[in-house]
Order: sequence, then C-alpha cells, then structure tokens
Amino acid sequence: MRNFNEALSFINQALVIKPTDRNFFRNRGAIHNNMGNHDAALADYSRAIELNIRNPNVYRQRGLLFRRMGKNKEAVNDLTAALQITPNDPRLFLHRAEMHLDMHNFLDAMGDIVEYVRLTGDEELLAEIQEEWSLLLPDVELYNQLRQLVELLNAILEE
Repeated sequence: MRNFNEALSFINQALVIKPTDRNFFRNRGAIHNNMGNHDAALADYSRAIELNIRNPNVYRQRGLLFRRMGKNKEAVNDLTAALQITPNDPRLFLHRAEMHLDMHNFLDAMGDIVEYVRLTGDEELLAEIQEEWSLLLPDVELYNQLRQLVELLNAILEE
C-alpha cells in the first residue's frame, strides 16, 4: 500500500503544478482504483475525460470501474464511447460482451463476441461460447438466434 500512497503523493504534487494534465488524472484514477477508492477513481477518470474526450483508454478504464461498482449500464455506455473512437479494438468488444452477459442481454453479448472473433479470428472462443450457451439458455428461440449469429460469423471467417 505504501507504494500507492507515494505515487498518489507525487501525482497530487504534479497536479498542483499542472492542474489540467489529463494523464495525471488518468494515472491518479488508476491508483485510486487499485487502492479500492472507487469514488475517487471515478472522479479522476471523469475529469480526465472532460480534459480529453477522445481518449478511449480512459473510457475503458472508467467502464471497467463502473462494472466493479455494479453499474453495468454506465459501463456499457463508456465502452460504447470508446468503440466510437477506436472501433477495431477487440478488447472493448469482449469487455462489453461480458457486461451484456452480466445484464442478461444475450443477443447484445453475442453481437459483441461476433465482432471480437471477426477482429481476432479466435474461433476457439466462439466454439466454447456456443457450447456453454447451449447449456445455459432454456429459451430455444433465443438459442437458435444465437446459433444463426454463430453460423453467420463462421461464413464471414471462411471468406
């Protein structure tokens, strides 16, 4: 914990000198996040976004923090904002898919997984998910829709 406290002290000193440095706010947010000070981390990430609205990494960090705080809707919104800036970052699709799963939005989750697989070619993940979801989804119609998405993805990957 001592190293986090020292780092926090240094960044606080740096912010006195340069109070509008977005990177200082982002880094301080990460320190607060690692220390479990979620409200302080949220405030710093939000300030970093105010100072640079085009930084997808801060949206991703704040989105993951929102998820830890149980605020999945806000988390999805932040990851969506990050994807608008960097639409080809597969990690963002995978993180957002996890959040959709937390909220039981299976079709949205599958859509993000399809994009992740399209960008990475990770067909093994797709096969694992298809197998797991067949056990988890009692709704046959929903499962069939997901299976159709998987087949569509496989067709895209074969091209």
